[in-house]
Amino acid sequence: MPSSNISGMFAILFVALTAAEELQHLTKKVGEDVTFDLGAQELKYDDNVIWSYGANHTVIYNVYIGDHKGIKQRKRFSLNLITGSLTIQGLSSGDADVYLGQIINGRGIRKHFNLTVVDGDPIPPSPESSPTVKPWLVALVVVLCVLCVGSLIYLVKKNFFRCSLTT
Repeated sequence: MPSSNISGMFAILFVALTAAEELQHLTKKVGEDVTFDLGAQELKYDDNVIWSYGANHTVIYNVYIGDHKGIKQRKRFSLNLITGSLTIQGLSSGDADVYLGQIINGRGIRKHFNLTVVDGDPIPPSPESSPTVKPWLVALVVVLCVLCVGSLIYLVKKNFFRCSLTT
């Protein structure tokens, strides 16, 4: 297989893994607090933590750990400088949006949180309406598809050259 085919397969795999970011749906009541957890155990020196929301990706925090002494905690938003989690206190209906949390370092973490804020009792989203896509499952499917297509191309080329040599 030529190297261009291999690099193409890696590019497809990278795009699939990037598209398979985790999306978590949360429903809270007006006045409650919510914490978006990125799952980081402990931030390291020089990690870059970025929190944004909305279609325009309005930045709430953009902090480099180790250079965060002058960080200004906002009125209702607070950033945990150990885990990178974001807490919004006293939710209002205007807080309903999609939030994106990122930790940029060697491994990197990216999570989307779809926040719904309701007036009454929260209605949990049904499993049918908000399926959770596991990134490893998407990666597995993409790898299998790439292998199948690569094998098919290899077999077609092999049989084509065999037929052209015999005629």
